[in-house]
Amino acid sequence: MKHYIIITLIIHVSYIAVSQNKSESAAGDYIGFYQKYISNIRGHHCPMYPSCSSYALNTFQKKNIFTSFVLTSDRLVRCGHDHKYYSKTIINYQPKLIDLPINQVNSEDLQLTQNSYYYAYSDTTRDDSILVFIKFLINQQYHQEALLEILRYETTHKNFHIEPFINKIICLNAVGEYEKALYDYEVKCPAELKKHAELTYQIALIQFKLKNYDLAIKANTESLKSCTDTFCY
Repeated sequence: MKHYIIITLIIHVSYIAVSQNKSESAAGDYIGFYQKYISNIRGHHCPMYPSCSSYALNTFQKKNIFTSFVLTSDRLVRCGHDHKYYSKTIINYQPKLIDLPINQVNSEDLQLTQNSYYYAYSDTTRDDSILVFIKFLINQQYHQEALLEILRYETTHKNFHIEPFINKIICLNAVGEYEKALYDYEVKCPAELKKHAELTYQIALIQFKLKNYDLAIKANTESLKSCTDTFCY
C-alpha cells in the first residue's frame, strides 16, 4: 500500500515536471504531503533508513526527474528485503536497514547508533498505584511523562521516599538533565540515604557522561560498598 501511494505521487510529479519543468518543488510538495498527512495515520514504520519517502525526496532534489524516478522505484522494490545486504541501526527504538541515497555519504556526522534504554528501579516494598504507573512509563521509555508523575507524587507525599527519587534520577539521566539530577541529589536527598547503592550507581553514570571520571569512580566505589547483593562482590 505504501509503495502504491508513493508511486502514484511520483507519476504526478513526473507529469508536472514534463509540463511545467518544476520537478523539485512538485516532489517536495507531494512527498511532504504524504509524510505529514498519510504516513503517520497509517501507523506504518518504513524498515529502511532513511524512509522511502525521505529517500525519494532527497533523490528528486538532487537528480533529474527521470533518474529520480528510476532510483526511487528501485528503492521501493528493495524496501524491507534481503536484510543480509544492509548494515543495521536503531532509530527511535525501531530496527532499520541502512540504505542511503547515492549522493549521501555515511560520515561521522550521521549518527547511526543504538538508543540507550533506561528502566525503572524497584525495591521490595509494595507500590501504590502511582508508583506502579511511574515505573510502567519509565519501562516504556516515556521519561518526560514519568517525570511529571514523579512531580505529582512528590507534591502529594510530604515525606521523602527513596524509590521514586531514584527513578527521578534515572529519568533525568535519560532526558539529558544531568546537572539537575546532581543538584537534586546534593540538595534534596537526605544525607543518610546518599550512599544508597542504586542511587550512587546512577550518580556514577551521570558523572561519567559529564566526563567527571574521578567523581564517577568515587560514586561507583560508594555504590559497591553499600551494595548488599552477592553480585556486587
